[in-house]
Amino acid sequence: MACMSAMAFVLMADSSATAAQFDFNPAEIYATGEVPSKVVAADIDQDSDNDLITPNPGPGSRDLTFLAGSADGSFSAPVSFGQEPPPFDPPGTEPAPVIDVAVGQFDAGADPDLAVLYYGSRSLSVLLGGAGSSFSAPQSLGFDLGPLGGVVTGDFDGDGNLDLALSPGESIQVALGNGDGTFEPVTNDARPGTQWMVLRSAADINRDGNLDLIATSDKLTSSALLVFPGNGDGTFGVATTVQFVNAPYGAVAGDLNGDDWPDVVYTDGGGVRILFGDGSGGLEAPVAAPSPGSGDPAPPTLFDLDGDSDLDMISPLGAGFAVIPGVGDGSFEEPQQFPRGGTGSSLVVVNLNADSDPDVAMVAPGLDGPVSVAFNGRHQEDPPEFTGSVPEGPANSDSVTLKGTAEPGTTVRIYGNETCEGSKVAVGSSGDFSSTGLEVPVPQDSTSSWSATAVNAVGVASNCSSPFAFEEDSTPPETSVDSGPALTNEVQPSFGFSSPDGSAGFECSFDDQPFGACSGPGSHASPVPLAEGTHTFLVRSFDPVGNIDPTPASREFTVDTTPPETTQIRDVVGEPAHPSFFIFELESSEPGIGFQCRLDADPFSACLGGLFSVGIVSDGDHTFEGRAIDEAGNVDPTPVEESFATDTVVPDTTITAGPTGATSDATPTFTFTATKPNQLFTCRMDSVLIECSGASSHTPPVPLSAGAHTFDVSAGRLGNVDPTPASRAFVVDPAPVVSIDSGPSGATGPGAAVFTFGANEPGVGFQCRMDGAGFSPCSSPKSYDALAAGSHTFSVRGTDSSGGVSNTATRTWEIVQGSTTHTVQGNAPPGGAVTTDAGSTGPSDSRPVTASITVPDGGAVSITEQESSVDPPSGFATLGRQFDIEAPGATVERPLVLVFRLDSSSLPPGTTASSLTMLRGSQAAPDCTGSTGVAAPDPCVSGRRTLQDGDVEISVLSSHASVWVAVRAVGGAPATRCVVPKLKGKPLNKAKKKIRQARCGVGKVRRKKSGRRKAGSRLRGKVISQKPGPGKKLKQGSKISLVIGK
Repeated sequence: MACMSAMAFVLMADSSATAAQFDFNPAEIYATGEVPSKVVAADIDQDSDNDLITPNPGPGSRDLTFLAGSADGSFSAPVSFGQEPPPFDPPGTEPAPVIDVAVGQFDAGADPDLAVLYYGSRSLSVLLGGAGSSFSAPQSLGFDLGPLGGVVTGDFDGDGNLDLALSPGESIQVALGNGDGTFEPVTNDARPGTQWMVLRSAADINRDGNLDLIATSDKLTSSALLVFPGNGDGTFGVATTVQFVNAPYGAVAGDLNGDDWPDVVYTDGGGVRILFGDGSGGLEAPVAAPSPGSGDPAPPTLFDLDGDSDLDMISPLGAGFAVIPGVGDGSFEEPQQFPRGGTGSSLVVVNLNADSDPDVAMVAPGLDGPVSVAFNGRHQEDPPEFTGSVPEGPANSDSVTLKGTAEPGTTVRIYGNETCEGSKVAVGSSGDFSSTGLEVPVPQDSTSSWSATAVNAVGVASNCSSPFAFEEDSTPPETSVDSGPALTNEVQPSFGFSSPDGSAGFECSFDDQPFGACSGPGSHASPVPLAEGTHTFLVRSFDPVGNIDPTPASREFTVDTTPPETTQIRDVVGEPAHPSFFIFELESSEPGIGFQCRLDADPFSACLGGLFSVGIVSDGDHTFEGRAIDEAGNVDPTPVEESFATDTVVPDTTITAGPTGATSDATPTFTFTATKPNQLFTCRMDSVLIECSGASSHTPPVPLSAGAHTFDVSAGRLGNVDPTPASRAFVVDPAPVVSIDSGPSGATGPGAAVFTFGANEPGVGFQCRMDGAGFSPCSSPKSYDALAAGSHTFSVRGTDSSGGVSNTATRTWEIVQGSTTHTVQGNAPPGGAVTTDAGSTGPSDSRPVTASITVPDGGAVSITEQESSVDPPSGFATLGRQFDIEAPGATVERPLVLVFRLDSSSLPPGTTASSLTMLRGSQAAPDCTGSTGVAAPDPCVSGRRTLQDGDVEISVLSSHASVWVAVRAVGGAPATRCVVPKLKGKPLNKAKKKIRQARCGVGKVRRKKSGRRKAGSRLRGKVISQKPGPGKKLKQGSKISLVIGK
């Protein structure tokens, strides 16, 4: 070097100081270039120790100086980096002095790189770091104008590569890095009106994720601080400007009040100023920071010097530097001056001696002589070392005495954590620490750690010691039985056990015997055979510090060495002849027993519930064996067995009996058989699955309908079914029904007996007989002459074309010698509505009714016929006739016989049957009309009988009787509506008749004026009003109410 007229100061921090946690020793001076303008620190030679670089713009050097650092804080002799004339300056220009240098990683290598700025030049050189402290040849970047201030580095376009920015006065010029040590061409962003603008630093002032540029401008009339917001692409927006009277310089950014918004600190002619962030990306008005000291302070540096997580300001002074400790809320403690060296113009805070404490390196360009480096100003003792504890851990103790070694004459401070922070739990001399130890409390069931410092006589504490840990254990371990039988046939059973405490030991016992050592680690077997019965195994754990489980784990178990007896084997499903599904069931003399089964020579295996199913086996003889096994594992030594044979031949089914072709039997019986015995049969009638009514026969439970049918049956058992069922087709042709239409009944006089009869289907041949004679072919009518007096029975039956034989219809009557039959011919009932199964058919046609009575010869009889006034039974037409009979010559011993005959040929179309109901007696009694049979004498109705169409006879038990006749037809045409007739002015009896003829019913009938009616008197009068009115169409049988009057 040509001339060394300046020096740099290096001051080592003492972080063990008791006040502000930092102190600095007197400066050591190291030579550097002439008039150094700045000092930067980086591990240039990659030896893990920071080195120093200073730009030296003085006329005697005009280059860079490199000072290699060592781990002890010393530096090597300075090395000068000479510079060639920048290539972008005019030819013949002398080399420009180096004014600024920036350290960064501009390529992919691990070595720091340099960006060198030349005063008054249009060039900036990039030197890429190489091995050791070497650099590559300078890469020069050209600019439009000569720069006036420093270079600022940062990732301005968000691509992860460092970029370069500087200002030549009225513009922002940016060179974007490519990450490989090269840069894009310089861009020029003109900013008119920003005379003498110098870029100072970069920070994300508005917190938009993009770096902003902080600059100062010194105009002729005023000065300003400018913040250019970054756009994230290497360009910048309109600046936020703060005007000043004095020129600002040295602006840096950091969060000084803990609101997460960057604040800006700068200096001017009046001291240090702060622009706090306003929380929205702007800056508030400047406020003055505490004055660092007398004189004009140089630009400050922000750094957490005292390790409290709050930024402090370190500012060069006219003599040394000052530290203004930050509190974190925007306020500061009192400044501390450190007059180390001469006037400072630039400093850097960095660890320079590998003790992890920040140190200060400062240049003072106004001094003559070498650069100064200062080491720590106070001696720091070695940290204490723990050697052990009494008692040793783990242990059951509420306190422990810690022992160790420390520098003689120091005070040992013990902390209840591993970082020597917070309150001290014990304090004592180094002598006590190494001899008797220092006692500290210990929480129960805890793992505690302690650390310690040794403080010397001047109050300097050592670094924190390595931690010492101790485990306090007051909790006995838990024990659990993990395995072992509840029921066993072993007389020396084994049990497994464990404890969550992996260091625990165990003691074991059987049946409340004293605890002793277990037979194995984690297991124990009874040392002697145990008798049959209930026993208890106990185990407890204990830990290394002597804690014993107060609640031993236990397990009750039973020793059972008696095998069970298998008592029975039976078939529950299937039979041995079937090969695919056969189940045996086993039983034992003991409850809760399991079973093992096998077929033939197969090994025994468990059969759940004592059931064993046989799958498909080969035809032939087989043997099933079963044995009981109890819960203790005892096995019956004498299994039960059953032998069987299987047969896979499919049975063939044959119908042995049952109709073929036509049959009149609607419930025919079929019998069937199979080629194999003991078969189950499946029946179907007309392809519908039904249950066979017998084991080998079937009779339909209900008569089959007339027509063709098919019966199928198949034999099989448990799936081995005849695939070709036996089948028989047949036709059900019902037998005819024969009835006697007319002929004598009751008592008649001598003469011929003529009977007419018929069947319900055509083509029927008839056979007749009288009394006990044999049947012979006949046709209707059939007459018999010269029958003797007495009782006779006529019988007739028919046979249809399919051979179906009908029922036998009979008629019994008596021929009375010397008697006379009197006949009254009349129509009954006239006009009444006839109720059929299809509803009311309306007014009945006149239908003949013949009334005849037989009395002894010479007897007188008087039969008078009149219209009846008695209401009919439910469902019957109105009683159309009342016959009053007078027969003075009749006696009870030989009663009169009254015979009615209803001619069914006069019934409405479609009517298939009819019946008469006779009510006999001297008067109508409501409580007697429902009785059946001929029973009660007068005055009740003495009898009621309902018979099918034909002769109806009734005995008259006295010489005077009245008989009422009601008729009901079955079937007939569909019902029609009731059309209400006009009834006004008609007598009541005729009004009722018209109501019935209209297929309506008579409803309530009342007089116009209320009043009591004499008992037994009839309701008489003419209709004066009706409801509903004439012409209404109502449901058949609807009631019509009448009001009558005189």
